Amino acid sequence: MEHLRLYGEMHRFIPAIASWMGITFVEVETHHRPGDSGAPSTDDRTVRVILDLITVKFLLSFATKPIQVFGMLGVTAATAGG
Repeated sequence: MEHLRLYGEMHRFIPAIASWMGITFVEVETHHRPGDSGAPSTDDRTVRVILDLITVKFLLSFATKPIQVFGMLGVTAATAGG
């Protein structure tokens, strides 16, 4: 866990990041107490979670091959500039 880098709300994606790092895990059944009878608060968490999901997707897809992302950006910029 000490090599795991979490930014923002990325703690929600620990299983995906751990799987990408080659860690295997199993499910353990737990028993939860019922929650209070209030409506769940979403406020601005939805936007942060979506942005963190994009970050995780970027890190998982291009961590070992960043030239594919930055190369395409460079080609696109060169084409637009030309």
